[in-house]
Amino acid sequence: MWLRLPQVGAMSWRDSIFAIIACLLWSTAFVGVKVGLEYMPPLTLAGVRFIVAGAMLLPFCGGFVALRSVLVLHRRTLVAASLFNTVFLYALFFIALQFVRGAQAAILIGASPLVSATVAHFLMDNDRMTRRKIISILFGLSGVVLL
Repeated sequence: MWLRLPQVGAMSWRDSIFAIIACLLWSTAFVGVKVGLEYMPPLTLAGVRFIVAGAMLLPFCGGFVALRSVLVLHRRTLVAASLFNTVFLYALFFIALQFVRGAQAAILIGASPLVSATVAHFLMDNDRMTRRKIISILFGLSGVVLL
């Protein structure tokens, strides 16, 4: 007979455990990059990291057939997003991580959703900056400054 764990809110215990594991993996990424930078240049480390991550994800996306259909349907968007977000920003991130501590980098990266929310207001016509958004962004930024 299987042991049935009670549910926590809308998430099952199993999902909660997976979420905790994901948080632990995410929080150790900065430490792993700092250690890796001692042994190889930043762009080489970034390339190796993303090739390994991509190779690990390929079996879960249905193999090359699913990947090919995504590339055909969204080629321009995919190329633009990957060039800017993955290549450019992560290259700068790995280079910059040589000069700051891992904790400082984690705090700055944690502030990026706040910056994205602010920039979205100026770049998107249908995004309104409400009083609630302003208070939320200021509260988040104050937490980053406090850290």
